[in-house]
Amino acid sequence: MLHSFRYVFLLLLISSFLQRSEAQNPKVLIDSLTNALKTAGEDTNKVKCLNDLAWQLGLIGENEQSFNYANTALELAESLHFKIGISKASNTIGNYYSKKGNYRRH
Repeated sequence: MLHSFRYVFLLLLISSFLQRSEAQNPKVLIDSLTNALKTAGEDTNKVKCLNDLAWQLGLIGENEQSFNYANTALELAESLHFKIGISKASNTIGNYYSKKGNYRRH
C-alpha cells in the first residue's frame, strides 16, 4: 500500500512540474494570445489580451513588438475608458522606455 502511495505521489509531482514548465514557456503563451487576438472584439477582453501579449513579448526581449502591442492596448483602453487596461499598457510602455534608457517620453 505504501509503495502504491509513493508511486502515485511521484506521478503527481512529475505531472505538476511538466505542467508548470509548459505554462511558463512564454512562446507557447504568446502563440495562444496571438491566436486569441484574431477573433477578439473591440472590448476590454481584447485590451487584456493585448496587454498580456505585450508583457510576454517584453519578457523575451521582443521590445519593439511589446511596445507596439502596448500602444494598441492603450489606445483601445482609452476609447473604452478602461482604467486598469490603461494602467497596464502604460506600465509596459514605461518598461520599454526604461529598457531603452529613455526616461522622458517625447
